[in-house]
Amino acid sequence: MVHNPELQSLQAKVNAADSGIRQAGLWPNPSLQVGVDQIPTNDSNIGDGRKFIGVAEPIELGGKRAARIGIAQERKNIAELDYEARLSELV
Repeated sequence: MVHNPELQSLQAKVNAADSGIRQAGLWPNPSLQVGVDQIPTNDSNIGDGRKFIGVAEPIELGGKRAARIGIAQERKNIAELDYEARLSELV
């Protein structure tokens, strides 16, 4: 059973689901924002371009991170149950 390709595939799914739990627990990445504002001057409609650079960090509210982790945990539970079911069938 150690060399059974179907069991190896199901074990790989369990490992991937475990990695999904770790990924779900991470905070979102910040993003870089670059832009130009057109500010009208006295008699001109074109104006001068003011350049800006900023960093944006998403703030998650409402338990979104905990919900992501919970979903990832359930996916791992399903993968483990699939593995155990197939192992039982083979035994």
